[in-house]
Amino acid sequence: MEKQIEFIKSLQSIANDFLDFLFNAFSFLGEQFILIAILAFIYFVLDKEKGEFIAIILFSTTLLNNALKGIFLAKRPFEIDSDIINKRPSSSTGSSFPSGHSQIGATFYSSIYLYYPKKVNLYLISIVILLIGLSRIYLGVHFPTDVIVGIALGVIVAIFINYIYTKFKDYKFQIHLLILFIFTPLLFFYEDFNLFIKIGKDFYKGYALLLGFILALYIEKKFVDFSNDVKIRTRLLRFIGGLLTAIIVYVSLKFAFIKIDTIITSFIRYFLLTFITIGLYPLLFLKVKFLK
Repeated sequence: MEKQIEFIKSLQSIANDFLDFLFNAFSFLGEQFILIAILAFIYFVLDKEKGEFIAIILFSTTLLNNALKGIFLAKRPFEIDSDIINKRPSSSTGSSFPSGHSQIGATFYSSIYLYYPKKVNLYLISIVILLIGLSRIYLGVHFPTDVIVGIALGVIVAIFINYIYTKFKDYKFQIHLLILFIFTPLLFFYEDFNLFIKIGKDFYKGYALLLGFILALYIEKKFVDFSNDVKIRTRLLRFIGGLLTAIIVYVSLKFAFIKIDTIITSFIRYFLLTFITIGLYPLLFLKVKFLK
């Protein structure tokens, strides 16, 4: 622990405004907004099935990470040593082990490589994953062990679910339900209310996203089943519309529930985010000419 603290301090000893900006940018590459934007681009523009696969992996690794955080309840570096500066308080509200940014980022970018396995992609993705991990250490929000374990878990999750998808490719919906079933018991894990607020809320958000996404996939495939085999202009318009839909749903529901921000309203908000964007929004493809 002492050596890790000293390593963090040595990184922060060379800190300046430029490095702060740079490492905050690297950290952003592992945060939900940029990941969802990339995911939406893959889903609506490049390949719907690949986007679906990456989304399931992303939500699964998020749930696993939040569950582990709830089990270990590790303190962050700046909570242990006051000389360490928390340079990104907006993304350091939960416990420390394992690093969420490192794990989720490693899973997300590794899953992209698994579907686009070119050597140049391997190099680029490896660099991105390492920079996200290093940024979390520099910013004072994680120990090196948090990052190392997070990256390892992220890669393992991506490889494992990719194997399951490949092995049982005709049973995707059943796989989705199985993943949901595995995490369901953890909804009742947080008996201590204060612990629930600190850790469990993020788990419930992740579960809501996954549940909404799985139900949305069923709706989309049954009533729309759109194809990416259309003009690039149409695909880009679908992507822009999808992003706008997600933003409108997220912001409007957050504003609607601003005075009643509870676990239940948070669950509803995140459930509707994926359910509307993936399940209901594509219904417009059947009605609106320029989206067909």
